[in-house]
Amino acid sequence: MSYQRTILVVVLSASVLCLALTTLARSKNVISGSRQYGDFLTHREIIQKDSKWLQIIESYKTFVPNNGEKITQVRLIDENQKGHGATATIIAGGPGFTFVTLHYKSTRGNNIDFITEIYGRN
Repeated sequence: MSYQRTILVVVLSASVLCLALTTLARSKNVISGSRQYGDFLTHREIIQKDSKWLQIIESYKTFVPNNGEKITQVRLIDENQKGHGATATIIAGGPGFTFVTLHYKSTRGNNIDFITEIYGRN
């Protein structure tokens, strides 16, 4: 009987792990760096670009905090929850720098829809 329980536990654990991995695979969020006490939101912007029929859309954006704050965290939250949206990458700067340049790229025929949050400190 304990052998059957062990197999059942292994099968259930594998099922939960597969479900968790598929959910994570859909998310195209990017979080780089870490926030600490005293950090604050220096910039928040919604980046949206409409899709064009069967085309890939790209967008580049550079963010520089107002008073030369050092960036501590960059959060790029994908608003397309189905996993068919865009990807976002940091191509220059980021945590530890006073600027960050981002690249957004859609999948074919889909739009770009990200919430971009930049945290920093003096």
